[in-house]
Amino acid sequence: MASDRKRQIIEAATQSFAAFGYKATTMEQIAKLANVGKGTIYTFFSVKIP
Repeated sequence: MASDRKRQIIEAATQSFAAFGYKATTMEQIAKLANVGKGTIYTFFSVKIP
């Protein structure tokens, strides 16, 4: 379900921000942690989520 995937991405971003900081976090890291393709992130978010 789309809402589950969006939640996965947000959780992965939160983990990456906590570990690496906002500036050092990349979309690739978030995609890897969320186990989704980078394009999937852009489906839900057009910019990095603060």
